[in-house]
Amino acid sequence: MAESAELVKSDLNGDGEYDSNDLWGLLGENYVTWTMALGAGFRCAEKDADDLPAITFNSESNFNVMDKVMRLAGNRDTALFAQRMTGVDDVWATLGQLSNMSGRWLFRIGALGNALREMEDDYGVLPSPKYDESQHRYYHDASLGNSPASAVPISAADAELSAFVMEAMSCESFIRVLPIFYQNYLETKLVRDEDSVEMIRIVHNSLYYDVGALYNWGDMRMIIENMANGSENTLATKYVSIAKVVQKQMEKTVKKIMEGE
Repeated sequence: MAESAELVKSDLNGDGEYDSNDLWGLLGENYVTWTMALGAGFRCAEKDADDLPAITFNSESNFNVMDKVMRLAGNRDTALFAQRMTGVDDVWATLGQLSNMSGRWLFRIGALGNALREMEDDYGVLPSPKYDESQHRYYHDASLGNSPASAVPISAADAELSAFVMEAMSCESFIRVLPIFYQNYLETKLVRDEDSVEMIRIVHNSLYYDVGALYNWGDMRMIIENMANGSENTLATKYVSIAKVVQKQMEKTVKKIMEGE
């Protein structure tokens, strides 16, 4: 992916500057850095032998993953992220416009939005790349910044009943609605070939929830995202500054769960 992305960048308007008016190898935002890291096997935390979370953020395998990720995400000659755009009034609106324009990017990591249906260029869907060919499966995250949540208010007459109904409805939605959403919308209206249908199924069947990223103890996931603001893998030095906070916040979370709070 990195090799292909590095080949396509082009100064389309010939002004000698690379900006939102040109062709890029990768289009996205800082969150893409985390998406690629998770896909390549990065783990903020995993369960130990006692079924409790253990911080794995500063492992050697994670350092190796970030070296590969930053080759692409940190390459300002190849990747254009919203947070790095200059000379535009609204970086998110500009990102949305570029995402739906023909001939402006080779790879784009993000939601499979409606507007792609109007794009003249053909496109396909791919899973997030593995670290290497020996990685046994793909990994994908559900957006941690746009995930809706429901809560039972303290004023509920029967909180246990409310929670039971919410759980039952969520279960039925997963069983009955989600398959139809995939079949009648994602796999019919938003893709253009059978290979992409298979790719969507691979993505859906390889969701992975990293407990450390979900709780984001010590803002650890943001270290990965914000690394895209630079060009180097600074994982080791960044983690040293938050290691104690991460451990303390994780222990606090576990304690609350154990006490049923």
